[in-house]
Amino acid sequence: MLLAWPDSQRKHVQYNDPHVLPGGRAALITLAKGVFAFENLELGIVRIPDGEVAEPGIAGNNPRYVPTGHIVFDRDGASVFAAPFSLRRLQTTGAAVACPVCRRVRGRGEGA
Repeated sequence: MLLAWPDSQRKHVQYNDPHVLPGGRAALITLAKGVFAFENLELGIVRIPDGEVAEPGIAGNNPRYVPTGHIVFDRDGASVFAAPFSLRRLQTTGAAVACPVCRRVRGRGEGA
């Protein structure tokens, strides 16, 4: 299912890693601004009815919502972060922080 087209006027090159949020109103995505490299990746939130993409201003990729009310994601393929998230408002409600318990988790098929 296509959720949205990258918006070149906003320097969005690619949308990846969609994760539909509970309730089905929106999905978390990774958005690439430039060449696909960790330093160019940010989290995005796409509203499913209209494809509008919001940028919470958080560097990272592969976002997932967890039942504690947080988005978890990685920043460099090895470091896991979490940010509080409101499903009702579809936005983060606090700063992203490193998850020290998860620091040895690897992404992109390297095992857990």
